[in-house]
Amino acid sequence: MQAIKQRSLSFFSLLLALVLLLQAAGCRKQELKDNKTAFDEAIAAGNYPLAADIYREASVREGFEAEEFAETLRIESEKIVTAFRQGRINFDKADLALQALTFSDELNELLAADFEAAKAAVSPGENIEEALQQAALFAEAGDYESSLQRYDAILEDYPEHAETRSGRSTVLGAYIDLTEKQSKDLEKEGYPRTAMLMVERALGYDPENQVLLSRKKDLQQSISDTESIIKAQIPVYELGLLLDEGDLKGAEAYIEKVSGEIDEKTADKLQLMLEEEIDRYVEALIKRAGAEAAEDIEGRWPASPYARAIHTLNEGLALYPENAALISEKAAYEAKTPVNVSGKIRQNRGSITVGATGTNASGYTYSKGNFDTAVLSKPDMNFSYNSEGYGATLIKG
Repeated sequence: MQAIKQRSLSFFSLLLALVLLLQAAGCRKQELKDNKTAFDEAIAAGNYPLAADIYREASVREGFEAEEFAETLRIESEKIVTAFRQGRINFDKADLALQALTFSDELNELLAADFEAAKAAVSPGENIEEALQQAALFAEAGDYESSLQRYDAILEDYPEHAETRSGRSTVLGAYIDLTEKQSKDLEKEGYPRTAMLMVERALGYDPENQVLLSRKKDLQQSISDTESIIKAQIPVYELGLLLDEGDLKGAEAYIEKVSGEIDEKTADKLQLMLEEEIDRYVEALIKRAGAEAAEDIEGRWPASPYARAIHTLNEGLALYPENAALISEKAAYEAKTPVNVSGKIRQNRGSITVGATGTNASGYTYSKGNFDTAVLSKPDMNFSYNSEGYGATLIKG
């Protein structure tokens, strides 16, 4: 009986010890759980020194697993990198924060690759603050392109950097406004191609900008119109050269040659240019013929006093036989040509053949040969000649 009691006590003692052992283990697990929660909260609050103390306390407990704590630090390092890229913290703060996470050799070993990547991500390369200051200075000076280039250099490495994105947006808006205004001014001054280059440069910084795309479309039309105008001016210029040279027939041939290559408006202009030049040519011929006729009927009249004038008009009629003005002028001169038998013109013939000279009333001087042929003179004209000092003999008409 006594033996049975002894065995029962031993069993209950063992059972009690087991219960106590399980309770102790549970307490340790709870303590570890509490440490992990406190660690996470400290990290989340940015209190890295407190987190380090909690970690050191937890690391000496039985059942401790560093990997659980390492995961928290890995996530935190990613948050630091993101904050830096977005511009919410600068390089100095990001660098100090990453250094503060390296409080445990064991964790540093587990997170070696993560920490190295994080440090590389917040590497200053060039100081972002300095780059931002340069971008702002360029913008203040009106050099928007240089400013945008500085902003873009930052965003290439830190695409989510908030301050950079905000600054770039402001400068880009000012740049687009300026480009729109200047391109319109250039277009008005007749330089649509230069304006197009300006707009295309701006589109390089904002390819989908609707204001710039609209300006580009307008300028394309303006350039097309300008090219059409220039193209239309080429035949005008070439025809003008021919007209300046007085090559009227060449001008006519040129118009016929290009007639199938030009529009109706240009064709009409070329034809008008030719007609105006023909009119000027005809006017000049008529004026010349008039001067010749006036000269020929002054004083001594030849048998056909209007011959030169008619000859001049015939030059024009050879080119333009149907020209009404030339036909009319020629007919008028032909109608006025005197005929000897009309009684209005008289013949006088000198009889001195040796050393004779003569002068008519208008001052025209004749040699002796002139006395051997008939001289037509006006009825009221006096004709005299001198012969070797023998005095003057007057021949009256």
